[in-house]
Amino acid sequence: MTKAGAVLVEVLAAHGVTHVFGLIGSSTMEVYDALFDHKDVRYIGAKDERAAAGMADGFARTAGRLGVVMAGQSGPGVTNLVSGLAAAKAARSPVVSIGGAVSTGHWQLDAFQEVDQETLLAPVTKAVLAAYRGDRVADVVDRACRLALTHPMGPVHVNVPRDVLAEECAPTDRADIAPITRPAVADRRAADEAVRLLAAARRPVLVAGAGVKWTHSGELVVALSQRFEAPVATSAGHRDSVPNDHGLFLGQMGARGSALANEVIREADLVLGIGTRFGFNSTFFDPTVFAPDATVVQSDVDPAMLGRYVTGAHTVHADSRALCELLLDATEGVEPSTDTSWATTVGARADAMRRDRRTAPPDAPSLNPDVFFHVMRGRLPRNTIVTLDAGTWCLKASELLDFYQTPSMLTPLDFASLGFAFPAAIGAKIASPDRPCVAAIGDGGALFAISELATLREYDVPVVLLIMDNNAWGAEKAYQQDYYEGRFIGSDLPSNDFVAIAEGFGVRARRAATAAELADCLDEAIAANEPRVVSVAVDPGILHSFRKDIFGKA
Repeated sequence: MTKAGAVLVEVLAAHGVTHVFGLIGSSTMEVYDALFDHKDVRYIGAKDERAAAGMADGFARTAGRLGVVMAGQSGPGVTNLVSGLAAAKAARSPVVSIGGAVSTGHWQLDAFQEVDQETLLAPVTKAVLAAYRGDRVADVVDRACRLALTHPMGPVHVNVPRDVLAEECAPTDRADIAPITRPAVADRRAADEAVRLLAAARRPVLVAGAGVKWTHSGELVVALSQRFEAPVATSAGHRDSVPNDHGLFLGQMGARGSALANEVIREADLVLGIGTRFGFNSTFFDPTVFAPDATVVQSDVDPAMLGRYVTGAHTVHADSRALCELLLDATEGVEPSTDTSWATTVGARADAMRRDRRTAPPDAPSLNPDVFFHVMRGRLPRNTIVTLDAGTWCLKASELLDFYQTPSMLTPLDFASLGFAFPAAIGAKIASPDRPCVAAIGDGGALFAISELATLREYDVPVVLLIMDNNAWGAEKAYQQDYYEGRFIGSDLPSNDFVAIAEGFGVRARRAATAAELADCLDEAIAANEPRVVSVAVDPGILHSFRKDIFGKA
């Protein structure tokens, strides 16, 4: 016999879990005891449960397999998970969350650190489960792993009461736990119609979404693009779905995307969305992003998302890789109807966009986005993973950086939570230790997660924390400037010495205020392959209002 807490860890190990991110608490001591000398599962102790959830999310998105977070304490430990799990849900990230809970004999007695954890977490997870007996722990945790990885993927939380984890039960044999399989899905009849529409289109545009990224099928999208001379854009937040040096690559669609991508999509007579919802940041739910007479084809592995945001779209329930393979097989030898003169013109416009990005912008008194991101494009290795926060500069970064490998860009997507980038980078680097990893974050966002510098140092995770410091909550200050006559309140931040803060945690840090200093700092930080912080003074006057849809004047 063994403790149920040890059984929990063995089930995770049986599903290939190699790391558990968490914060210790007295509600889950049996789990921690099982992790102490476990040969296959390593524990990474964060300094805040929200950050631990972000690490698990970053790990899952980068590795393409389960990320696990554990809130060791019932009550406040579990409530701290909410924002991290909400970001994982927005990304359909396969995270399993384990939460300690009060002992069963104390339920609904206003016991120490008691809160209704099931109701609390239901809106920010795919499912909330609970194990109420020790002999049920293995089955419940196994089910959580399967649910998290079953399409549509998403975070699943498991509550386990303190006394249940201490119960004696039969040990789990990993051989008895069946592997999780995800058969490829493709609605052949709907896909056949997509084939017909694609073959007949004069001005087809492909839009690659998260589904392309999760299935690593960017090379198939490029093959379709080449066969049909179809330009390729990506949905917002997924610029890394396809290699950015593809000749017909346009950038992201949407307000955070490229002007060229949005222009060409409006020119298209067919927009084929592969693995995308055409969600908020891609369309602002505005049908005029497409031409009035355009045919829109939308595919997604989640049938609930089909046609949800684009009325009248031809929909295909399909896994992105399976759909691309089917389209390529079905169109072998088919003569495209693409207007080659239009495709050639779009290709020339894409070439011009790339030339502009390679051209050094003029010097400026302080670092503006053109200069800042030109330096980053030139200094970051092609296989770098970049994690981005919410906020003005990070939204610009999602379009102004280039990506060549999938996945390479992690963002909080439509949840847009501050403090996401740093913990996500820690998880991503642990998942992919051979790739450089840079967390780009504003000064406000950095303050949300700065305590994780201790985690960075404790576990020697060689992430570069790049802080874009403009002494402001930039997005909100932009709205006050553009819509409230410059009546600034609450949007300015005091100057913080992030170099001194980092050094206080034992992490080496440098400042940069010019393009040359930024280039030198990035080169040194990446070459060092150790935890580093680069604090960059960026132009505080660069303010941009993204959400022009919610205010009363243009």
